Amino acid sequence: MSRAGGTTPLSGEVRIGDGAAVVPHVSADDLRVDGSAVSYRLWDAAYAIDLDRAAALFGPRGAARAVPVRGEAQALQIRNPPLHVEVARDRVRVDGTECEVLTSARIFDFGVVGLQLQVSAPPGLTWAAFSRFGAAVDASPELGAIFDRELGPLLHQLAPAVERPGLAPVTESYILYRVTRLADRAGNPVLPDV
Repeated sequence: MSRAGGTTPLSGEVRIGDGAAVVPHVSADDLRVDGSAVSYRLWDAAYAIDLDRAAALFGPRGAARAVPVRGEAQALQIRNPPLHVEVARDRVRVDGTECEVLTSARIFDFGVVGLQLQVSAPPGLTWAAFSRFGAAVDASPELGAIFDRELGPLLHQLAPAVERPGLAPVTESYILYRVTRLADRAGNPVLPDV
């Protein structure tokens, strides 16, 4: 049974008008997932970075500064939003499949530089395959090589905007998994909850 608009919830009751309909459970084996894995690394690279000067250094490459706009981010107050710059596009092999990688940088006025590698998953993976994909991205030595390759040139380009440069030996790393679409086997969108 589908909800009005063709969306199937994972399970439970759906209200349509004044009535309610019980929708059968959609198991993880029946889910199809579109999404990505995003690997982050942060470095303490300087005492401070002049973001206006840094933005000018990137020229037409386009550096942007934006505050969070999502509802849950409204409580965050960022006086000096970080600079966001697209750095490179690559392809890597993940779990036997070639995937696109978008590398971007976040540059903070307090001297932190972060690189973000967004690895797009093949579309329509089963939930189990998406889980394997995420684990393979997290373990990929190719991503480490991209981080290593992109950090040096980025820091070199930023040098005129940096006060007291000095790369700390410790980094902060984490990975997020983004699901952009859930569908059932027939391709109908599935709600994550009711």
